[in-house]
Amino acid sequence: MPHIVINACNLRPGGGVQVTSALLSRFSDKNTFTVLWTDPSAKSLFERIIGPRPNITYLKPTASDSTIHVFLWLIMKLPALLNELKADLILSINHFFPSGVVPQVVYHLNVLRFDRPKTSIFKASEIADLIRDNRAATALRKADANIFESNYLKEIAEKKSAIRNGQVIYIGIDETLTESHQIASDSDSSSIIVLTSPHPHKDNSRLIYMLKELIQRVPERPWKLKIASGRTPDSFSEFTDLAKSEGIWDRIEWLGFKTHDELEAIAHDSLCLVSTSQVESFCMVALEAMAWGCPAIVGNTTSMPESVGDAALIAQAGNAQSFSDQIMLLCNTPNLREQLINKGYKHIKYMSWRSAANQFENVFEQVITVKK
Repeated sequence: MPHIVINACNLRPGGGVQVTSALLSRFSDKNTFTVLWTDPSAKSLFERIIGPRPNITYLKPTASDSTIHVFLWLIMKLPALLNELKADLILSINHFFPSGVVPQVVYHLNVLRFDRPKTSIFKASEIADLIRDNRAATALRKADANIFESNYLKEIAEKKSAIRNGQVIYIGIDETLTESHQIASDSDSSSIIVLTSPHPHKDNSRLIYMLKELIQRVPERPWKLKIASGRTPDSFSEFTDLAKSEGIWDRIEWLGFKTHDELEAIAHDSLCLVSTSQVESFCMVALEAMAWGCPAIVGNTTSMPESVGDAALIAQAGNAQSFSDQIMLLCNTPNLREQLINKGYKHIKYMSWRSAANQFENVFEQVITVKK
């Protein structure tokens, strides 16, 4: 039975842990897995999402979880551990580290590793990012296989380097979700849900201008933005200050952190979900909206059109009026909301975690076979 080691040492709670956990929970029993971890909160998430599985074990290989210590350990000590574990393959996230004779597959999730705005070289964070960028670029040349979550991300990487054995595997959503969902007939035609973070590429200010445009166009409708985020409003100071200066702060409802079940109930009864983000390697929030029975509106940039296909409305990125135009189209076109919801249910059938896990295991098998 092949033994696969998952290098999760550089992962903290966030998208990388969520994706890796979803895959691990759906990998078959034909392989055994050892997950290397250093952050206790990341390990807790792994265990909670995956649950107990006899073919998955966890190992903390370093005494310290400091970034520098872990990086140095991965550079110098990883090959010896892989040999000790009798690993047949190692899967790393975003970065390549020396693995000795053990073949390595690298899964690329972060577009900023290949297309990141430069800041001052004298900032410690910039130096750290340059090191991470180097590890990602090294993967393109040295990994036995490079997997990307979108064609957009793969194309960005190709501008940096020729890619060794590169392929795209779409991540997905829970395959148990089906078209049995009931389309909300009493949805709030003035409520717009947003899942976002304070990062500049999310272009949150566009939401304010979009909302103000809607209020001006149809003032009698009680438009409301519902913001779901694990961060408090204090983390969105520019966003909140702009909303107050534009006089529409009372039209924003701060939901805070919500579980997926809670988000499903809110999204299901909302007019639509809007993502104004200008940079995504894959637009997962749009697929989640589809699973919740909520139409999505995204920008026409990076991986967004690729992620949603014809199952969402697409606005011009960075253009508040274009987003408000799409919302008005949704409001004024009979049956469009229902049509988009039905298209969304069909679209997500082709992007399930089970399908992604099967494709990953096929790659593992091919790489191990070639190396033998």
